[in-house]
Amino acid sequence: MVEIKNYIEEELQNPIAARNTVSKIVETYEGLADCPEAGIPVSRYVSFPTDYRFVLANNYSIFYRTEGEIVRIIRILYSRRDFVRILFGKSK
Repeated sequence: MVEIKNYIEEELQNPIAARNTVSKIVETYEGLADCPEAGIPVSRYVSFPTDYRFVLANNYSIFYRTEGEIVRIIRILYSRRDFVRILFGKSK
């Protein structure tokens, strides 16, 4: 999250957007506590089994999995990145 905030704030020169983006990401992943099944299964987009799910927060994808009653955030990525390669080391 610090990297996201710093990139938007410093590289894009937009501190307001940086704060808003981080707030939206936090709001979105906190909402998973109430409804962890709300996310989209990553298995819809890959040819191998995975229990990862994701939700969108503006231009970012929040990848997570549930472990009993715990929602574990795995990674937050800019939505246009190759998440399969980044998360699993594979091509789509």
